[in-house]
Amino acid sequence: MTKFNKPKRTAGKTVNYEGAPAYKYPPKLELALRCATHFFEDTFYAPKHEITEAIKNLVLEVGAKDPEFVLKLAAWLRHELGMRTAPQFLLAVMAGHPAHECAPKPWVAKWGPVIMARADEPAEVLAIYKEVYGGPIPMALRRAIAKRLQALTPYEIIKYRGKTREWSLVDVLNVIHPKPKDAAQAAAFKWVVTGEIGEDTPEEIKAHVEGKATTWESLISAYGSNHETWMRAAEIMPPMAYIRNLCNLLKHNVPIDREKVLAAARHPKIMPFRFLTALASVQQLEGENISLAAKQEAEDALIDAIEIATDNVPSLGRVGVLVDTSGSMLGFLSARSMGSRVDVARLFAAAAFKKAQSGVIISYGTGAQQCKVSRSSRTYDIFKQIYVDGGGTNLAEAIEKVAAYANQLDYVVILTDEQSWLPGGWGYAGEAIKKLLGLNPELRVVNVCLAPYGTSDLPQNPRILDIGGFNDNIFKIILVWDKLVDVIENWEGPEGPALE
Repeated sequence: MTKFNKPKRTAGKTVNYEGAPAYKYPPKLELALRCATHFFEDTFYAPKHEITEAIKNLVLEVGAKDPEFVLKLAAWLRHELGMRTAPQFLLAVMAGHPAHECAPKPWVAKWGPVIMARADEPAEVLAIYKEVYGGPIPMALRRAIAKRLQALTPYEIIKYRGKTREWSLVDVLNVIHPKPKDAAQAAAFKWVVTGEIGEDTPEEIKAHVEGKATTWESLISAYGSNHETWMRAAEIMPPMAYIRNLCNLLKHNVPIDREKVLAAARHPKIMPFRFLTALASVQQLEGENISLAAKQEAEDALIDAIEIATDNVPSLGRVGVLVDTSGSMLGFLSARSMGSRVDVARLFAAAAFKKAQSGVIISYGTGAQQCKVSRSSRTYDIFKQIYVDGGGTNLAEAIEKVAAYANQLDYVVILTDEQSWLPGGWGYAGEAIKKLLGLNPELRVVNVCLAPYGTSDLPQNPRILDIGGFNDNIFKIILVWDKLVDVIENWEGPEGPALE
């Protein structure tokens, strides 16, 4: 099997987007790396279609010889990292893999229903398949989707029946024609497609049709977006849905339920980054209809939630964090996020520093400086104290500063958009990294690129872990990165439901 510490050097043939020397990973590891952190969005340097095409080519390459690895990777991403788009993309591409066109594809039947954890994900898989391949749906994928549809609950059917995208649950049922498991499900499927209610229709669906809304989404759909409806919706919203809808609640003058905000933060799988995104959205709200007192209450609750969720962050031991605060880092992390790359990097640094055995934070742009922060401070206060430069990208100087602590660190984590200047400009970061590693034979460097390209600015070295992109579970990724392929191949499946 391919190991992380044996990358093939391609210097002179592969360069990054600013022309500096770069290195590529073995296919399995590169596929896992890209998928674990890929948002399927445009980056500062590379358009979305280039990155997506690169992942597709890796899926075809790896999947030709080891199809089950690709599907296990998809299931692992969905359940262990809570990702949605990347797992469905892997499933769709593997379902139509030309190398297995005439094969039964048992790995699709085995892992497909696991990958499609949420009820709207079969629709996403079909949409991706049609975009990638066109043509008829392969039988193996049909069977996997049918099995997932047979597991639908009345609540899921009500929640995801609506046609808000090109492919809906109605379309999925019309294409797949699953065999219902019993009369109640047959009646439920009939209601989805035709709207007809029968004797066997589940009571939850009957109540929904009669106007007795059973989900917050159906409340808004049935009664419109107004103060009274949002008041009722807020009462039945799950905590994370409540966080995502804080702006809607504030716009409609709904009192903020502080305890529900904090309840979301206490979920053991929730990381603080979700609350930073919500906070950024709330902070941008303005207008005469927005209550300043309610807005401040929401902001205070989210800041407290960041602190609580920091308890879920695993310790990286003794860590130095280098935060790129250059101009290109000021863009949004993704098209769906109000959080900027630099803010996500600053929060990572704050949480890592807070949970570390010991640590140091260095921010860098045109220059580099050590941040004067204390672990006794709240996470959000540490975050705010990390200076934003907004200029160039002088990574070499930041590495030189952290080198003073090399013998006191287990990890140096770099959060950047990975486009270091050419050698002879700000100073080639690769040479600085080599010197840093020479100071401590046990030190490992983790390079987290918040705008993934699949190549590294850093030199080939088994003690360098290179991550392209960002995911809420970035700490988990770092802790398993040197054995990620082994982790996936030895993974036996999820222990519980996926995090939506």
